[in-house]
Amino acid sequence: GNARVHGNARVFGDAWVYGDAQVHGDAQVYGAARVSGNARVHGNARVHGNARVHGNAQVFGDAWVYGDAHILQIGPIGSRNAILTATRNEAGEVLVSTGCFWGSLDAFRIAVDETHGDRLHGREYRAAIAMIEVRAQQWAPAAALQTVEDAAVRTKPKADPATLTA
Repeated sequence: GNARVHGNARVFGDAWVYGDAQVHGDAQVYGAARVSGNARVHGNARVHGNARVHGNAQVFGDAWVYGDAHILQIGPIGSRNAILTATRNEAGEVLVSTGCFWGSLDAFRIAVDETHGDRLHGREYRAAIAMIEVRAQQWAPAAALQTVEDAAVRTKPKADPATLTA
């Protein structure tokens, strides 16, 4: 594959980045996490634990993905037949990425109404929003994410960038 880790991004512990996946910006992938396919992890995002990010998923901004329950992918969906990815940042805000849109779930809801109205793609996206809301209720509170993140950072030494492989 053509996997890339660039910028200030870090991959350490037993984590892997492979296929055509990219990790960049200040993003971190660690623990036993895997990023593969055409997935992108960027911004200040964190992927750790046993999390798997794959396909065309994007994890971005301040989103944290860990375990197997803090990310939802739906697709192909909408006017671009894209993969919609929903996750949550450290403040507890649900973030959505699909096609040319990325932002909060509330901003996505507004964009769907303004762009697609009650046409087919609007109805599809509103169904996805309902599913995201149900799933997001199951995600641990933001305070618990902070505790997990702090513990992981304290117990995991950062690898020397020269030893990282993609």
